[in-house]
Formats: sequence, C-alpha cells, structure tokens
Amino acid sequence: MRRYFYSKKSELSIGESVKISDDLFKHIFKVCRRKMGDGFELLTESSSAYFVRVVNVGKSEAVVEVVEERIIESLPRPYVHLVLANPKPSVFERVVEKSVELGVSSLIPLVTENSFFKSSAKLKEKSKRLEKIALHAQQQTGRGTRLNISAPLTSDEFFKEVSLKEVKLWRGYVLYEAMSSSLELEDIMKEPGVDDVFIVIGGEGGFNPPEVEVFKTYGFRSISLGKQILRVETACVAGISILKSRWGLWS
Repeated sequence: MRRYFYSKKSELSIGESVKISDDLFKHIFKVCRRKMGDGFELLTESSSAYFVRVVNVGKSEAVVEVVEERIIESLPRPYVHLVLANPKPSVFERVVEKSVELGVSSLIPLVTENSFFKSSAKLKEKSKRLEKIALHAQQQTGRGTRLNISAPLTSDEFFKEVSLKEVKLWRGYVLYEAMSSSLELEDIMKEPGVDDVFIVIGGEGGFNPPEVEVFKTYGFRSISLGKQILRVETACVAGISILKSRWGLWS
C-alpha cells in the first residue's frame, strides 16, 4: 500500500476530512497519479498510520476522508544508533535509506581522520537533503518514527555526549578490520538493562589504530566482520543486521 507523510497534524480522527495541498498534493496526485476513490495511508508524527479515501480532487488541492487508524509498533529497545565517519555524499544517502529500513534509531555523522568531509559545516549544508531521503524511505517502509540524523560531531563532542550516559545503560561496538584486536561475533550477546547500543563504522579508509584505542577507553569494544574489507554501505548493512540478530531485535 502507498504511504505518504502528512506533516500538518500529528494526529487524525476517523471520519475527519483532510486537505492535501502544496508539494504533497503534487507528489500524490501528479507523480503517483492517485484519483477519486483511491485509498492510501497517511503517516504523521504520532505512532499511527491512517487509511484515507480520496473524496475530491481539484487543480491544486484534494480532500481525503480518514477511514481507519492503524497503530504502528515502536522501535524495540535497546535503540540502535549508527555512528558513521562522514563518507562521500552519495554513500551517505544510501546509508540513510538502509538505516531507516533496518530500524536504526539515530544516525550520528562523525568527523574523523579519514572522513570525506573534514569540516562538520560541510555536512550540515546537506542536512535537509538527507532528511528528505530519510522521510521518503519512511513512507516506503511504513516505519512509524523518524530516523534522527544528528548534527555532525567531532570525536571529542561525541565522547562528551556518551560520557554523560551511565555505562550500564549502553553498549558500543566499533567495526575494525584488525582481527588481532577484535572480538568474535559470537561474543556479542544481549544484555539486560541496556537502553542504547552504538555501532561505529569508519568511512573510506576505515579507522586508524589510535582512533580505535580512544573508543576503547570510553568502553567501546572492537569487532571484525572478517578479513574481507567491506565498502561503507555494505559494512553498515552487515554490521547493523548482525548486531540486531545477536541482540534479538528482529522479532
């Protein structure tokens, strides 16, 4: 079923008439060619999806009637947070899409030695495009909550935020290809009482050994996905999938 994000109200009511206009109207009725009598779902900032039926279509505005409400399950705890060293823009956009699909709670861009962007300001310029990509992926997957894309952080800024959390409430893993210093995947097990899990992935060129050692001092553990070096977007999909499996987050 087609789903579209409706941003003008956080909640709708059964029987309510809702006006569709502006860019959303163009997308639904010009691009997707919806017409009188068609049904689709509207997603809002609430935890519900609303099935609506088109009752009127004008030149620049349409009216739909809310027929049914469906509750969307929240993301399971612990929340998964992807910390990604800034890759090139095209790669970042693909990672955003996959993060939405895989149920990542937040994506935190990190400025590291091998980052494509050395300045956080450069990535901030692209924030609106990344949010738009995340929103489109949310519509396609029917996910109820938005992917939170953080402002780019330096390593120091990120560690400052992490240090404010109680250690028992979070766990962190760094994907690192140096097998000698990494845990085996079977050592990763679900732990009770943990609210957040961070998975840290490098950009092109990965992390340098000193950077990994700093992560370790803050309680992160390094893991390897094997001898084969994976591209950034592949490492993100593989790492998140394995992490969710080991923590029982697929159910």
